[in-house]
Amino acid sequence: MTFVVCAAAMPLTCSIAHGIAFGFITYVGVKALAGRVWDIHPAVAILAILFVCKFALI
Repeated sequence: MTFVVCAAAMPLTCSIAHGIAFGFITYVGVKALAGRVWDIHPAVAILAILFVCKFALI
């Protein structure tokens, strides 16, 4: 699932970094919605939160 989001976001945003960021956000969101919060590494969660803040403040 996250690979599809990364692969779709990269050409749509014309940025590899934004595609990877959307992949992090999607990974954390899918794990959280599936109820598997304990499977998320804290570093990945922090990166996803920082990416969300970055996109919210643009």
